[in-house]
Amino acid sequence: MKDGDVARVVLNCRGPFGLVRADGTDITPRNMKTCGLLALLALSGGHRRARRWLETRLWSDRDQAQANGSLRQALSEVRKCLGPDRAALISDRRFVALDTTLIAIDLGSDGDGDPMPLFEGLDVRDPEFESWLARERQRLGTPPVAVSAGARLVDALPPRPQGRRVARVGIRHDGSDLCRTVVHMAAQNLTEVGGFEIVGTAGGRSAAAPQGATDLILDVTSLREDHAVVAMMTVTGSDGRIVWSTSRLFNTPGLNNALSAGNEATEAVLRAARDLDGCDPALRMRERAIDELFTFDAARLRVADGLLTAVHDQTSDPIALAWLAFLRLVMVNERTESDLDTLRDEARAFATQAAERDGRNPSMIALIGQIELFLGGVIEDVDDLIRSASQRNASSVMARTALTTLAMRQGDVRMAQNLSRAAVELAGESRYAQWAHMVACLTDISVGDFDRATRNAARAHRLAPAFRMPMRHLYALDVHANRHDRARKLLGDLQRQTPGFSLQMIRQTPEFPAATLRASPLAHNRDVGPG
Repeated sequence: MKDGDVARVVLNCRGPFGLVRADGTDITPRNMKTCGLLALLALSGGHRRARRWLETRLWSDRDQAQANGSLRQALSEVRKCLGPDRAALISDRRFVALDTTLIAIDLGSDGDGDPMPLFEGLDVRDPEFESWLARERQRLGTPPVAVSAGARLVDALPPRPQGRRVARVGIRHDGSDLCRTVVHMAAQNLTEVGGFEIVGTAGGRSAAAPQGATDLILDVTSLREDHAVVAMMTVTGSDGRIVWSTSRLFNTPGLNNALSAGNEATEAVLRAARDLDGCDPALRMRERAIDELFTFDAARLRVADGLLTAVHDQTSDPIALAWLAFLRLVMVNERTESDLDTLRDEARAFATQAAERDGRNPSMIALIGQIELFLGGVIEDVDDLIRSASQRNASSVMARTALTTLAMRQGDVRMAQNLSRAAVELAGESRYAQWAHMVACLTDISVGDFDRATRNAARAHRLAPAFRMPMRHLYALDVHANRHDRARKLLGDLQRQTPGFSLQMIRQTPEFPAATLRASPLAHNRDVGPG
């Protein structure tokens, strides 16, 4: 399936459960256990689960051999229903997954924007499944990426920092599903990463500003142009002055587009909040530190280290500690410092301390899970954490890249590539884009898609010219494709940063942070010689 194509099959999760083609043809499996299998995958992080986990939710009264046989029959029925789109179901000896580039998971609302029942009419008579479904209905009583018009977000959001001055952000939208999704994700992100106070939401095209004093107001409206939708987003100060505005054209206004717009709105509010009189100095320092971090420049990484350390010393903020742990991971991967063992130890220690202080923040948990995976941690220790973080914040780029890394560590490289494409789409033009493109490059190399890997590495390099990881991989890709002129320039830059760098160094140095490259044919080419 090419980028930009629309999925030809839709799995309806709200209202009457159903699997339908884009033309409306109902292809829902007849067997309720098979429908239950689809439901379990639809709400799992990355839409992927271990076979044994699925078996214990659907056939808990059978022994493993019988349950395994029943699962095989259910998988066969799903493929039969999908027909020409059977590639949407992915399975191997250990895992089962849905490819969401081929099958769309519809978790939306009804036409009036009100929440519809989850999996209505789905009667899977297994106590383990019923227990799971009851928890999911409680968790998703309100649509996970859309809130009803006029609803308050405050009650559902994580607690904000106490004892420090936080920005108060009012939210207004026009009542459409797209705009409700954008503001809901922006509100969640602002609470998780910035500790903002969300005053409330107002819906409808004639909606007034949220009541009560606010520092900033995020306003999201939309209009239709032919077959497309234009979303207009503005951030306004307390004096009514527009401090940021943009518009986005959606030819296919799907979920990832709305989530990406929510991320863009989040960053706009964060930038505006830094300029507020009386802004929390810790927020200002932490946001500047994250900007410095994602340049991947060695000197600016040290600036970020100083800023994050100061924030943590002043506030004991666990989010600052999680970012310090991620910064140590970056320093290890970039080899900007000499004592790599100490950096690894500090990354793990900071991540553990952050998790102990606040294990509920999805954005922070995603960071911690990704750190553990890159540093070779035990997969089973972080699997549920990463999946939970992704489920609780569908717009988190770091959660999606963590899911990608998890799938790679588990050997499911095709799923990893699909997840990485979604991460790139979510990242858009945000400060996380270079990281998302780099992770995508790793998955592309793993599946042998070297052309796409080259595009992702080149994009990451353009966004962050000092970022060494994409430079290394782009060099190897250019050598493989006989693009020797660019390869020589990259090699010169890399050797100035890392004396003696070469493909031979990657092959012969197991501790060098390039495991994906080392395991691929790319590392076994000869280095380019002088021009």
